[in-house]
This record gives sequence, structure tokens and C-alpha cells, in this order.
Amino acid sequence: MDVPSDADSLKYFATCAVGAITIDGVTYSQLRLRPELEFGKIGLCLDIDLLIDAQGKVSFESWDSWQDYVGKLLYVRYGDRRDPFYFKTGCIADYTLAHGLIFDNFSNMLRYPDEKNIGSYIGVNTDCYGMGLEVYSHDIFRNQILAASLRGKPLRTIDLPWLNRITLGLNAGWDRNQYGRFVDSDGDGVPDAYDNFPDDPAYAADTDGDGIPDEIDWDLNGNSIIDHPSMNPYVDEVFPHFATYYPDYPLDMNCYADSLSRYTEKRPVSIYSFDFELPLMERSKFFWSTYGEMAFIKNHGHGFVFPGFKAQYRFLQAKLEFRNFGSGFLPSYFDRTYEGKRSEVRVVEDPETRRKHYFVSTKDEILESTTSSLGWFGLLQADFPDYAYLRLAYQDMYSSSGVAGKSLWFKLGITPGFIPKFKQVSLYYSQTDADRIDFVHLRNERAHLVAELRYQIAENANLLGRYSEFYRDVNKDGRIRGKEEIEENLGFGVEFYF
Repeated sequence: MDVPSDADSLKYFATCAVGAITIDGVTYSQLRLRPELEFGKIGLCLDIDLLIDAQGKVSFESWDSWQDYVGKLLYVRYGDRRDPFYFKTGCIADYTLAHGLIFDNFSNMLRYPDEKNIGSYIGVNTDCYGMGLEVYSHDIFRNQILAASLRGKPLRTIDLPWLNRITLGLNAGWDRNQYGRFVDSDGDGVPDAYDNFPDDPAYAADTDGDGIPDEIDWDLNGNSIIDHPSMNPYVDEVFPHFATYYPDYPLDMNCYADSLSRYTEKRPVSIYSFDFELPLMERSKFFWSTYGEMAFIKNHGHGFVFPGFKAQYRFLQAKLEFRNFGSGFLPSYFDRTYEGKRSEVRVVEDPETRRKHYFVSTKDEILESTTSSLGWFGLLQADFPDYAYLRLAYQDMYSSSGVAGKSLWFKLGITPGFIPKFKQVSLYYSQTDADRIDFVHLRNERAHLVAELRYQIAENANLLGRYSEFYRDVNKDGRIRGKEEIEENLGFGVEFYF
């Protein structure tokens, strides 16, 4: 449809994607419709999907509750974060708080559409000393990852050059339970990720995978030999005093049950910060300011950024800041990949007994071994309309114990308007909080990769492709190998717009 030029008139845009998608290991044919409406400061976008399995049956699993219907909302918004009143609810891919020492480009749609969160932020800005308040939730149904910010210009009415322009802020971020990433359907404390009986709180382990819980299995390793009671107490319940009555019977002494860690207590993390920003120069095409921020991770450590400088000139944006972090502190704790890193399933196998131990590690455990460090962080962004865009950021931190806290973020997008039908291709790659940036083994636990393609195949249709990789070193050998350690997501579709 032709879009009227009047800013307050109704605008309509819609896309339709047709393709294949894999959810929980099942591949579906997908029809996804996204109608968007805009009227002044109001914006609304729906995300309506229809999934058809290999037998031609339509899946209604995402249409059977009122939460599912709310989930068909991609976003609804009013205004932006500079308006007197604003809010956005739905998918929020780039939430940043203050200068990024707590939240930095946090995304609540890291694994979209496999996992779809309905996040929200709402805020107000007033003329009373420039006071402003904002609150955020990554998902309004769970409310596990939260943020709040209070800002103002307390010296606004004082006749002091420079200082009457300074903005001060108080900020906070919480993860109420880092284990919350993994569902525990039966409430037995064992996450479904390694609970073999997720709907039965009485059972969890199944070492030999025969479908019989270890708690009631007299043959733990599945070799058809009765286990010795000293290795498997259940044998004495089924065959009382069997080892005593038949001392010469060849009972199995090499059976070792898997160990599954249980988590009945929450593991929260809280971070608080204070920040300021002072404009140094404001022109029609140039803006320059200085800033600083100090943050505290409860029961861990603290760190600060000062001095910091940022500037914008036409298509270029730059940021440079000096960072000083104490022991037990990581910057941008809630970053782009946090929802995937807040907790991770680990498996450790005893090389002698082959017994496996399943447990969950949380991101804050890294803080226990994080030493004090200082260094620089730089960011460069360049946007060339109808050609390309570049995002490049690098952090280089040092400490008395050696190099620490190196991070690299890189995104390059090509949007060549002069090449017919070729709309966009982009590549995102990052390594975060590593002792060193590993350019030899690009696949490592600190890395994340996303590639996207958009190509016009008809007057009102584009071919879409998206590929992403996440990594986890399950066996802790320092290398990423095999399907268990590489989580791949590949999707193709057709986008229609009208």
C-alpha cells in the first residue's frame, strides 16, 4: 500500500513468510504472517504462525491458552524513550540501561521463535528537574529478569555553566533465578533438560536408557546382570538378602548410576549502578558528551567506567571509555546472549567408572574467579545508506594475573541498493569475557554466530535465510566438536509484503 506522507495518518505494512522450521527436534512447514500498523506514536505488529507437520496435520499447541494468544503479539508500542510517556511490549531485541554497565543490548528473543518471551518496558519523562522513571521485564508472565531506572537533572535550575546540564541516574538489574532458564515440569528440582521422567516427581534418572527409573531398576547399566546390593540398594528390596543367600552368584559390581543434581532453591543475582552524562558540544550534525558509571554486583564485586566519551557525526558514531573493574565483577552482565548463558547444563563423566554427573552452572559462578582488571573499551558504528553498515566493538582488560576480560563484537551488513534483487546479507560474530580472543578456534564457548540473507525473488516477495550457532563445551576438553556441543539453527522462508 502507498504510505501517506502525513505523520499522523494510518500506515499499514504486512509480511508473510513461508518456509520450514524446527522446534524441539520436529520439523514443520510454517506460514507466518506479520501485519504492522502505525498511527502517530502508536505501533502494533502481530506475529501469527501456522505450523504443519510431515503428516499434514496442523499443530495447535501454540493456540490452546490465553498466554498463547498474547504470544501472537510481536510488539505494541507508544512513543520512544524520549517522550513524556512511552512503552513497548513484546519482542525487544536491544534493551540497554544507562551506559551499558548492567544491561547492554539485551535481547529477550535470543532463541525466537523456539522460545518467545513477551517483554515490556514502560517509562515517563517529566519537566520537574528532568525526572524520569523506567521499569523493564524480559517476560511479563515470568518476570525473572528485571530492570529499573530513575533519572534526573538535579542542578537544572542552578546558574552554573556545564553542571546545570548534567544528568544523573540510579539503575538496577535483577535475575530472580538464574536456574529459571530450564523448565522443571514436575517440581522435583531436576530440570527437564536432563530429567528422564519430567512429569513424575518420584523419578528422574535412567542410566541405561531402558525406560525404567534407576530407583526401581535392578540392572542399572543394562547388561542383564543383577546389580550387587552394595552398588544398587533397590536389589535388596526386590531380592531381600540375595547376596547373603547366594554368595557365589556373579552379581554386577561395575554398575554406577548417573548423578543428577537437584535445585530446590533459587539462585538470584542483583546489580546496581550510578551514572552521569554531561553534554560537551551540541551542533546540528555533531554531538559530543562525557559520561561515567559505577556498578555493584551484590555479594560479588564492583567496577566503574570513567572517563567515557561518545560522539556522533552524520553517519558515524564512536564511543571510548576507560574501565576499572574489581574482583568478582563483569561488565554488561545482562548482554545480548545472556538468556542462553545465564545457566547451562554440564555433563562430567568419570573416566574410570563412566559414571556421568549432570548439573547446571550459572553465569555468576564465573565471578568467583574473576580478578580485578582495567583497560579500554571502544565502539565504532558506521551507516552508509543503500550500501552497508558496520558495528565493531572491542574490550581489552588487563590485571596483575595477566590478560583478562577480552571481548570482540562484530556485525557487517551489506545493503546494496544498486544491485537488483539483492536486498541484504549480514554476519554477526562475538567472543565475550575471554582470556584471549581465539582467532584459530572460532567455535568456542565464548562465541556466538548469526548469518542472515534477504534476496528478492518477485516484485513483492523476498527469500529469507537465517543461520545461527551456539556453543557449549559439554565434556570440558577445551574444544567444540559434534552435535552435542554445537547448537545449530537453520531456516529458510519466503517473505511477502503488500
